[in-house]
Parts: sequence; structure tokens; C-alpha cells
Amino acid sequence: MKKRNILAVLSAVLIAAAAPMTAQADRPSAPIQMESRVYPMVLPRGGTIPLSAEYFEMRLGLPAGEIAAITIVSLPVQGSGRLMLDGVEVQVHDTIFRSELDRLCYVQDEGALAASSGWFSFIPLCRSELNKTEGSTKICATFQLREEDGIGRPIVQDVFCLTEPKTPVSAALAPLEGRVVYTVSQKPLQGRVELTEGRCLYTPNEDAGGTDRFVLVALDEQGRVSAPIRVEIAVRTR
Repeated sequence: MKKRNILAVLSAVLIAAAAPMTAQADRPSAPIQMESRVYPMVLPRGGTIPLSAEYFEMRLGLPAGEIAAITIVSLPVQGSGRLMLDGVEVQVHDTIFRSELDRLCYVQDEGALAASSGWFSFIPLCRSELNKTEGSTKICATFQLREEDGIGRPIVQDVFCLTEPKTPVSAALAPLEGRVVYTVSQKPLQGRVELTEGRCLYTPNEDAGGTDRFVLVALDEQGRVSAPIRVEIAVRTR
């Protein structure tokens, strides 16, 4: 994982999108406002929460596709938990692009005294901010971990599918109630999986055969996390 400063990212984007200056550009711009928000997140048994851009957009009340990147501004206290990206621990000031966010996860440390001792904060870079010439409000979002009480967590049933090598198969992922976002907590071994609009699309490899499996979790608007959703695919060979 590469470290990237959010100011460098913003500068590159703004320079690329620069337009000819007008007389209005001489006016002093309005100051940027900062708004701090705190969101609860319920740590499930097992101590790991896979994250995604879609999940952050749901929690922050942003339109789909709005987050272009996030910059980490605070991390859990030592001994409580870590933010991990592709197996590497995230550091303060790291900028994580949208395409990487579905590989980000929070991992509780072994021996942590309480889930509530963990939190992390970030500033999202939103696409709608890139073309603004006047002052805007930036969000500093803090996700505060708390222990699961087992009440009201999302309920989604396991899934079984049948397909053939190189033949994609999709399945609906319907929670019993409420809005959720799905993330992959365990990838398949013989293919790839994509998540979109409440469905999972599995594409087996050319040499796939037998049974393949992957595991999803559903995260809701209150920060609760479902039990593991097991998806099993029978890849039938001729």
C-alpha cells in the first residue's frame, strides 16, 4: 500500500480539471467548514469488519459513487484494533482510493479489553467537491466501535448456486428488513465475485470444478453486522 497525501491528490485532480480563469475567480473564496460526525459500529463475534465505499456512503448519507477517496486522520488506540488494507496496517494520513476501499477492514486485536476502546476517523474526498469554487463543508467521520449485543443484527439467508466453468451466475441477497450493504469477508478460490444492487455475481475460472465457496457479511445503517452469509457454488463439468 502506498502512502498518499490528500493535498497532493486534490491538487492533481484540480490541475487536470482547471478551466480558464474569469473575473469571478478574483473574488475571495468562502472558507471551508469542517463538520465532525460520530457513527456507531457494532463489532461482531470474530472481531473483523470488512468495509467498502458503498458502506461509508450509506452511513454518511451520501449518493452512490460520491466518495472518490478517504484520508485517515485517526486510528484505534494501541491494543484495541487496526485498520488493514491488503494485509498491511493503515497509517494516519494514508489516502485510500475508492477502488481499494472494498479491501479495507477493521480487525480487533487479540486480548482487547473491550470493543468500545476502538475507533477510527477519516475525511472523505467527495466527487461533488472537485468542481466547487466556493467554500464547502468537509466531513470528519469517526466510527466508534461497540460490543455486539446480538439484538437487531441484519438477517440474510445463505445462498446456493449451480453453474458451469466460465459461466457467470447471479443470486439475489435479500435481507428480511431494512437497508444493508454487502462486503466480501472470504473470497472464492476458483473464481471471482462482484456485488451490485443487492445481488452477487460469481464468475468461475475456466478450469473450475466441484464446489467453490465464499462468505459475505451485511452491514446496516445502524452499524450492525450480520452473521456470516455463506455462498456455495456447484461448478458442474461436462
